Amino acid sequence: MLLAYVDESYSADWYYMAAMLCDGPGAQALTAALDAAVIKAVKSFGVPEEAELHGYELFNGSGWWTGVPVRARADLHGYLRYGTHGYRGRRLTRIVDTMHFAPSSASRLVQAIDLVVFLYRRIQTHTESDSRATRANAALWDRIAPKISHQHCWYPQPAPERTKAPRSGGA
Repeated sequence: MLLAYVDESYSADWYYMAAMLCDGPGAQALTAALDAAVIKAVKSFGVPEEAELHGYELFNGSGWWTGVPVRARADLHGYLRYGTHGYRGRRLTRIVDTMHFAPSSASRLVQAIDLVVFLYRRIQTHTESDSRATRANAALWDRIAPKISHQHCWYPQPAPERTKAPRSGGA
């Protein structure tokens, strides 16, 4: 059985959705890695134990992550090296359960997909003013990209004029 975690990120002109699929052992491994990253931030920077991982807050040093140095916040993205290991390309032939909606505070894996979709949307729609941020985002995406099995831009109607078109094929 595969578990799916879905989240979204948006700008004024674009709306992005992402899903992460993993099996039980993959979900447990990634949850443990994300918990460890937060525990490290609690011990090193006094981040509250109930801190959540959200792309916007980590990127901007806001919310739970106010006062945490940029380098330390960037290092939290290191969880990506663990991957999801549970995804195997195959056709899903049975649905085991109904869809459940959960607040991000209840699931590190909802927070994980939030980080991924935020970074993807940021790279696609935002021009960084600092070349170091551009390089850091590209380096993070290079670690995620091998795990991406599909990306597509769907236009439900003729595309209206937008401020910046998304890049094809990823970052």
